[in-house]
Amino acid sequence: MVKSKAENTLSYLRIVIKFGTSLLTGSSDYLDRQVMADLVRQVAGLHRQGREIIVVSSGAIASGRSRLGLAKKVKGIPYKQVCFSVGQSRLMNVYEQLFDSHGITVAQGLLTKSEISGRTVI
Repeated sequence: MVKSKAENTLSYLRIVIKFGTSLLTGSSDYLDRQVMADLVRQVAGLHRQGREIIVVSSGAIASGRSRLGLAKKVKGIPYKQVCFSVGQSRLMNVYEQLFDSHGITVAQGLLTKSEISGRTVI
C-alpha cells in the first residue's frame, strides 16, 4: 500500500534528538562547526513546523580535550571531569550562536539522578 504525502509527515509534537560525540566531531578531535550548523538547520526546520525539539548532546569532553590540547589516550574520571568542565560552556556557546542565527533561544537543562532514574515524564 502506498502512503499519501500527508501520511508520511511527522505527527509528533515533541521530538527528542541525540547528537553523539562522533557525529558532532565528524570523528575528528574537535567540534565540527559545519556539521553542527547543518544539524541545527535541520532542527530549526522542525521547530518552524511547530515541533517542540529537545536536543540531548554529547561532545563536551571532546570540546574540552581539544581546548586543553590533550590526547584521547588519557583516561580516568578526573581527566573526563576536567575536560567536561572546560568543554561544556564551549559546547553550549556554539549551540547558542548557531541556534541564534535561526532566531531560536536555547537553554541547558540539568537533571538530577532521581529525574533520570524515575519514570516521570518531564
